[in-house]
Amino acid sequence: HPALQQACIACHTGQDPSIAFLAGTNPWEIRHTLLASEFVSLDHPETSRLLTKGPHAGPAMTALQTSDIHEWLIAERVGL
Repeated sequence: HPALQQACIACHTGQDPSIAFLAGTNPWEIRHTLLASEFVSLDHPETSRLLTKGPHAGPAMTALQTSDIHEWLIAERVGL
């Protein structure tokens, strides 16, 4: 998702395996890693740690980025 590319990719691609929810060598691998991670709940997208973490060592996502990712997770849940 473009918002993840903007706000998260710099820190979450694999340097620290405990937070490497965007690890992968191509967009499909990154998607698979993210959706299989503990940071995402497709059953309850709004509770996904990806959306609820807020400010941390890296930049926080904007409200628009958070909303866009929430909508994307809902679409992933229903298989769109």
